[in-house]
Amino acid sequence: MKIIIGHANMDLDCFGSIALVKYIYPDHQPVKSQLVHPSARKLYNLYQYRFNFLSPKDLKGEKIEQIVVVDTNAQNRVKEFFKYIEDFEGEIEVWDHHPSEGRFFEQATYISKPYGANTTLIGMELIKRGIKIEPEDATIALSGIYADTGGFLYENVTNEDFKVASYLIENGASIPLVREFLKILTEKRQISLFHDILNRLTYKYVKGHFIILSYIEIEEQVGGMAAVIEKIFEVERAEAIFCVFHVNKKKQNVVIARSNTD
Repeated sequence: MKIIIGHANMDLDCFGSIALVKYIYPDHQPVKSQLVHPSARKLYNLYQYRFNFLSPKDLKGEKIEQIVVVDTNAQNRVKEFFKYIEDFEGEIEVWDHHPSEGRFFEQATYISKPYGANTTLIGMELIKRGIKIEPEDATIALSGIYADTGGFLYENVTNEDFKVASYLIENGASIPLVREFLKILTEKRQISLFHDILNRLTYKYVKGHFIILSYIEIEEQVGGMAAVIEKIFEVERAEAIFCVFHVNKKKQNVVIARSNTD
């Protein structure tokens, strides 16, 4: 068996990377992390049938010949898969746009460029090979690029991100669907809360980890609070965030936390 894996808590760029890398490795089976990042749930719910994912438990007892890893180069972000792989002696290829997080296999082949999105790295290879892709996969991939480049507004944006985005649109990517997948803050009260919290953040390093903390008082609990925290987490790019809301009417505290590492 040959497999494709991404990092735990799969985000839009991870899904975009898998959607494209399947064209390079058509005989490989994608395996899904047990966790899907909240920002990617809409996309996954709509397109899960296209991936035909295995679960990590499906790897138990299977002889794995080759592993393609996308959107990470850190061992601790893929350990849930290797927990079920026995006596692996095959080949590993890593496609990742991040700076080195500690390479985890000396024998692995690394394909890496500092593009804004990992999906871009794989998209450039498809352009080089002259490969056409299906509109559904183009939409998934374009969502990944938009997410990891902040709609092409982050400082990490490169010419290649625009080039691959154009290639995906030429292959039928749906802009309305991409917009829907990236829509997080839709109500005025969410936007207001977003700015209130953003102005009251505390930044700390805890045992070497960059953590964001926030405390805010609100009259009553409102819907969409988690989405607000997820958007702040995305913007601030910390390792974890903890927000405490004191709800005055109920005299209760609500804690919402997110993390992108173990």
